[in-house]
This record gives sequence, C-alpha cells and structure tokens, in this order.
Amino acid sequence: MYDSVVAVPRLLAHYGEGAALPHPALVEARETLDAHYDREQRARRLSRWCRWGPCGGR
Repeated sequence: MYDSVVAVPRLLAHYGEGAALPHPALVEARETLDAHYDREQRARRLSRWCRWGPCGGR
C-alpha cells in the first residue's frame, strides 16, 4: 500500500515569508488569513492570561 509514490492530484507551491506571490489575489488572501488568525491567537492568549492572571480566576 505504501510502496509507491503517486502524483499529487492538486497543485502545490511553497513560498517563504516575504516572498513575492505570483498573483495579487494570493497576496490579498494571505493578508486576510493572517489578520484573521492573528486576532484569533491574540484572543486565545488573552483568555488564558485573564483566566490565570490578574483578570481573575483565583
């Protein structure tokens, strides 16, 4: 079952941080996703900090 390599049925590409992307729509998508997940991560950190820190949770 795992003895052979098969073609990936989709296009794959990896771009390093700060690398130019080939289409403006990709730049917009990256910025939108970065903003969304950055807000989500900040909210999680704040939630943990408030639960165990000076905001309460004693």
